[in-house]
Amino acid sequence: MSQQPRGRRPDLPRVGRVSLMALSLVALASPANAEAEVAVPPSATDSVATRDETAMAVVGSMTERIAGAERFAMHGEITWDVVQEDGRTLEFGATRKIVLRRPDRLRVDLQPREGGAKRLLYDGSQLVLQDLEHNVYATVARSGPVDDVVEYAGARLGVPVALADFLSPDLPKRLTEEIDDAAYVGEATIDGELCDHVSLRNEIAGMQLWIARKDSLPRRIAITYEHEEGQPQFRAHFAGWDLSPKASDSVFTFEPPAGAERIAFAPMPAAPSPEDER
Repeated sequence: MSQQPRGRRPDLPRVGRVSLMALSLVALASPANAEAEVAVPPSATDSVATRDETAMAVVGSMTERIAGAERFAMHGEITWDVVQEDGRTLEFGATRKIVLRRPDRLRVDLQPREGGAKRLLYDGSQLVLQDLEHNVYATVARSGPVDDVVEYAGARLGVPVALADFLSPDLPKRLTEEIDDAAYVGEATIDGELCDHVSLRNEIAGMQLWIARKDSLPRRIAITYEHEEGQPQFRAHFAGWDLSPKASDSVFTFEPPAGAERIAFAPMPAAPSPEDER
């Protein structure tokens, strides 16, 4: 993971930074101090990496539920920390709506707190990034499953999508393989729903999940970049899930608004191959 950006720009941590040329798609305070100390089971703080069976079962149910859905819609709020030059940490955020229809349809709508709505559309043949405030957009021809296109967007266009792994049908395998340590913290209530609180860690970050008992879907996620200066966080609060939304082709189809200006992506250079590095 690269060094956390410093300065006053409301950039997302690497997991969720999105940009369109010089415009930010998500224009998606120090980590909140605990209001009260909470006793955590030894497995949640043990320095020796372990994978608690209860925690892994809860996470497994969540990943299977999401990956097994042919389509889903979700909305909620994302927030992220940016460490400033003077050492203080500021919080920025946006509301986000996602509609996914497997294998090759995706729509992401974002409304940053600072203003300036943005939209990402993928209809199976092209990827579109639209800045609604400035009435500009960029397109690139692309086909294939959503997770491949999202990976391309992040690696080649500099347009990563926050929590992109949640869009992949391989989510159960990906998340399980990336977990070094898992602990079951206990029960918690989020928005009136009983949830299982789970703590996960790997060499990059620590993640907390609050997964609702009634449907095995996440209600809250908190990722802490423990090795970055200031330990910034990325947080997502899911206000609603729908595993059978209306998702006709028109939901993902782009029609340029009147007077909209088309601009070009600025592709990032491809990573060098082993042959190139010799």
